Amino acid sequence: MLASSCTPVSSGRLTLAWERLPDLPQALGGQLAGVHHGALMVAGGSYFITPPWDGGAKQWVDTVYVLTDPAASWQTFRLPAAFGYGASVSSAQGLFLIGGGDSSENRRQVLRLQWNGRVVEISESPSLPVPLANCCAGLIGSTMYVFGGQEAPTATSASSALFSFDLAQPEGTWRPEATLPAPGRILPAVAVVGGKLYAVSGAALSAGDTGQPVRRYLQDAWCFHPRGGWEEIPAPPRIAVASPAWGSGNHLLVFGGDDGRFAAQPDLRDQHPGFPREVLSLNTSTGIWAALPAMPAGLVTTTATEWNGRIVIPGGEDRPAHRSAEVHACLPMGAPA
Repeated sequence: MLASSCTPVSSGRLTLAWERLPDLPQALGGQLAGVHHGALMVAGGSYFITPPWDGGAKQWVDTVYVLTDPAASWQTFRLPAAFGYGASVSSAQGLFLIGGGDSSENRRQVLRLQWNGRVVEISESPSLPVPLANCCAGLIGSTMYVFGGQEAPTATSASSALFSFDLAQPEGTWRPEATLPAPGRILPAVAVVGGKLYAVSGAALSAGDTGQPVRRYLQDAWCFHPRGGWEEIPAPPRIAVASPAWGSGNHLLVFGGDDGRFAAQPDLRDQHPGFPREVLSLNTSTGIWAALPAMPAGLVTTTATEWNGRIVIPGGEDRPAHRSAEVHACLPMGAPA
């Protein structure tokens, strides 16, 4: 059932009031989330039965969890395949699951999920030009944009490409947009504010000593305007990789994220203190970043989506190789429209 407590935290004019929604049936990371016809949907993702340092392998899921009311219980449906770590876009036409992958390959496929009031209807939309996972997406008007990511699980370089698809032309194709004039990246924090696509932080990839992909954490920020291309904007006060992000009013909100502080200490294992809980807020009118008080849990590799006037963050990783089933929601208040 819905937790009744609502904890406000604020910075300047912007206030976030937090509350809990029903936990997911399965703790997950890398899941995609969105809304269609009033239903909150959480699709795909992964978890560990045994942590990787004890020989465990990542488990991939094909579930679609649906919540129709904050006081209801989650319903379970199935995807055609198990995958995660793609991008998602909510629209009147449905929830689009873009790319993603599993341990063996990344995907070009784009699925459309529609809630008809009883079940989830799943259909295919035109595929991406290339396979992409660890990418992010946003919707400007009727056009979906997908940015960044990597073409294969073992790729040692990340994409700086931006692709767009106009939902007003459902039989059309994805088209390339201007390439980011900066390092390609996986897991940037991406959201739309005021008709622009914002991309913050993320991680570049290179080949390690044994050829495995190695991350380089980035602390820059960019915005893309459909008529003006990319523009560099003030950098965030800290790194925020794999952060859920959302645009509200004239604020870009970046929730937690991996700041890379413990990336060089893999031996921490279960002693990892968890990912940051601080919320970063960019006033897109002034270009000024502010740090808001902590959110209830630091959750990465998950999606922020709007539902019933709240920004909802369902599940995610709260520390490496450990998933959470918690679903947190916040109501932004006080920011200028």
